[in-house]
Amino acid sequence: MNLTVDEPKGTATEVLKNLVMVTADTIGIDSVRVSTSASYQIVTVPVYIHNQFQCGGMYVPFQVKMNGETVSYQKIRLLSTISTEGTLSEYFEDVSITPYDHWTNRYGISISTNYGGVGSEFLQPGAGILVNLDFKVEAAVVDGSIFTIDTISQNMNSPLQLSSLYGVYYPEFIGGKIFVKDEICGDLNKDLKINILDAVYIIQYKYKNGPPPEPVSAGDINLDGTIDLADVIYLINYKYKDGPEPCNP
Repeated sequence: MNLTVDEPKGTATEVLKNLVMVTADTIGIDSVRVSTSASYQIVTVPVYIHNQFQCGGMYVPFQVKMNGETVSYQKIRLLSTISTEGTLSEYFEDVSITPYDHWTNRYGISISTNYGGVGSEFLQPGAGILVNLDFKVEAAVVDGSIFTIDTISQNMNSPLQLSSLYGVYYPEFIGGKIFVKDEICGDLNKDLKINILDAVYIIQYKYKNGPPPEPVSAGDINLDGTIDLADVIYLINYKYKDGPEPCNP
């Protein structure tokens, strides 16, 4: 912002930088799917950030609910360690969970640098995975259950916030979900349906160094012992030409 004053003795201009900040930053939780199991499962859920300003700290409070209801660690809980390897916060000095309330599944993820001292620098503007959260989903959870991960502020250390060189500001939160759903044969990209994207998944894996199906054998749609274009054709015939169901030639 510029302020210019004209007077008989001349003109004076005062410039104030960064007086107004327009933010559209987001913190988002990914959505993933797990199948029912005879034993517990560890589920990794990425937390994404899109920031327009340099960030020296973040606080992300959230609560996990099951089918809209508060549940304890007997159904699901966040593990007490946070994985930052390969993420945007990998070099941050302080990554902790405060509070850690597994009785009501309320948590606060605190991430910060040393603000330009010895060590790391601020997170630069951009987008990517901020941290990875590991949840333990218990065996007692039935098929069709949905865990929601939403931000909260009541009884927490602070609201959802980012700290920049110019002060604290408040990003938009995009909640995530953990779907508990038995495997659908042919659903390679885990979106709970079979479509052309699953055929593309096989092509990416087989010919373009894409990620493998989980498990790899799931890519053998026609059950002939190999994963190739025949599996792609099988999926297309099933989806668009009334062909036989996947994994049941």
